[in-house]
Amino acid sequence: MALNKQQWAVFICLYLSYFILVYTRKSFSYASPVIMNEENLEKNQLGLILSSQMIGYSISQFFGGVLVDSLNPTMMLSGSLFLTGMTAFIFTMFDSVSMFSFLWFLNGLSQGPGWPSCALILKRWFPADQFGTWWSTLSSSINLAGTVGPITTTALMALLGWRKIFSLTGCISMGISVYIIINLSDKPKSKSTENTDEQIEKDKTNVTKDNKMYKLFELMKQPVFVGVCLSYLLINVIRGACTYWGQLYLIQDKEQSVFLGSVFTSSQEAGGLIGAISAGYVSDYLLSKGKRKYNPRLRVALWCLCLPVISVYLLLYLITTLSHGIVISVVGSGIGFGVSGAIALFGVTAMESAPEGLEGTAHSIAAFSANIGMVLSGYPLSLIAKAYGWHAAFKLVLFITVFPVFMVYFCQRSVVKEKKST
Repeated sequence: MALNKQQWAVFICLYLSYFILVYTRKSFSYASPVIMNEENLEKNQLGLILSSQMIGYSISQFFGGVLVDSLNPTMMLSGSLFLTGMTAFIFTMFDSVSMFSFLWFLNGLSQGPGWPSCALILKRWFPADQFGTWWSTLSSSINLAGTVGPITTTALMALLGWRKIFSLTGCISMGISVYIIINLSDKPKSKSTENTDEQIEKDKTNVTKDNKMYKLFELMKQPVFVGVCLSYLLINVIRGACTYWGQLYLIQDKEQSVFLGSVFTSSQEAGGLIGAISAGYVSDYLLSKGKRKYNPRLRVALWCLCLPVISVYLLLYLITTLSHGIVISVVGSGIGFGVSGAIALFGVTAMESAPEGLEGTAHSIAAFSANIGMVLSGYPLSLIAKAYGWHAAFKLVLFITVFPVFMVYFCQRSVVKEKKST
């Protein structure tokens, strides 16, 4: 796993860029208890603002993933950072629900090209036999932002207020975008790297000659790809529910403090950071062993998916008003480890299922499914909570956790059958 200086510089640049994108995207949910009180917002209004962002994010990530196969991913990443920062800065100038929703929709729209651009740059710069490990390590920036974000935001809001925090975050994002456009190359110049400029151009030419639409149609017929997309959708309902609403559930239903609510959110991300990196490393290790009767990525994803089932059950029925912070942290870490490990492997599997030159498109389709799940965990789940309470909403989440386990299990079986028939 030895990397040269250029590869380390590229990876650090990608990691920091996506870290700030994720922190900005989640900043509203981190600050939601304070914003809810200061701006006198209802649960369904919070859900509307969060869902509006995810709708914008879903739209732009889908089209960004398609366009990144043809356009310069560095330019797209820089543009995403700049517009994300600008919309976060402008967000602080208003106080109505309609403007909050509109501007957070634009913020989501700005963020969409970020991950597809990072994914394609990563694939061009790093060898295939290490791709799972570095993909998972890069995706851990999501968890690091989520670990640092809630507690840091809660502490800084007590000193500065949420508006100044959002403004500062926006300025940092715009500053990084300028650095990216000057310093980050979208593809390696060295001949020693595996993915050379000539190979990249050859991949694009081959896609044109072989009919891109036909290859896309064939991709959509793959049981593994379809199963990954559906599982990606459902696991993101769980992820969104626990990230957006887990804190409020603990505060309002379990009568825990705001601090312990933030600890729960941070522990999810801390567990997710370990889970994402571990899942990628273990799946790469299983791939390196050669002959196998199963898809190693899906096997490890299946193991990961069992943890959210157990952890959400414990969140519902073990944690009470008297529960210690350590118990809350362990439950949150279990959710984060399982969810992030599975999500990292679904992204890798989606890209590896694609024909050459369609990696960005394949990932955008899978990510679009994931974003639908995040949208469903926002406003729709908040309506259920408003009507029946948070406990009933999280019972539904527990019910949903079971389905990805069975989907991935049968996808794995279909891979075995395909291998036996060949």
